[in-house]
Amino acid sequence: MECGGADPVAGAAGDGPFRKMVSEWKFRDRAEGGSEIEFYVDFEFRNAILQGIIGVVFNDAMQRVVRAFERRAAELHG
Repeated sequence: MECGGADPVAGAAGDGPFRKMVSEWKFRDRAEGGSEIEFYVDFEFRNAILQGIIGVVFNDAMQRVVRAFERRAAELHG
């Protein structure tokens, strides 16, 4: 993971069950106040069968991460 000032928060993996896994959060201040946040994730499992079985579930898990982030941001910042 990397983070610094206005730089995106980024992470990557290429071990374990993943052939690749890249994620990035970008945070930008909005002129009218608040922030705009962009989340990107791309992954590929090493095993094609595992990709087929878990790929859909993993996509759903990433959507849950985003929803949890949104809920927590709303709690903290309204």
